[in-house]
Amino acid sequence: MDACNFATLQSSAPVATMRDGTLFAISGVGWGAGYARRQDDRDEYSFPPNSVSAKKPFIWMAFCSKTRSYMFYFSEGSWQAVPLRPGDDQAVNGFNESAYQDYWASCHHFFPANEALIAKMAPRLGYNLHGGWPGGVAPEQIKQPFDLLR
Repeated sequence: MDACNFATLQSSAPVATMRDGTLFAISGVGWGAGYARRQDDRDEYSFPPNSVSAKKPFIWMAFCSKTRSYMFYFSEGSWQAVPLRPGDDQAVNGFNESAYQDYWASCHHFFPANEALIAKMAPRLGYNLHGGWPGGVAPEQIKQPFDLLR
């Protein structure tokens, strides 16, 4: 069975402004859905889900910055920091594709449908992060978002 997570963003508020960006707190509601894999060539997501989880409220944080973009997710008692490189199509992977969509929705009120649209829009908005981020783009556990932004 394949699964998808869904979210509705309800509000966004600036928490802190720094020299290179603004940290926003985003609240919303999230839920998951399970889909049966198809034996034929049809896409399982074009059919109704087999199961849908209960909706749960969440708080995310986004550091909207042209030089060091982040999404922060709180889960099971800790924060996960996901560094992003908007405009670098080589930096979008399966594990962080949703984080890019969350970032664009949080920082630009725009939901990109795919990686190609992210790569196309980023330079128009002033992003130039090709090859940025020393140390890669792997998520890491942190105590709080401010730890990485100081």
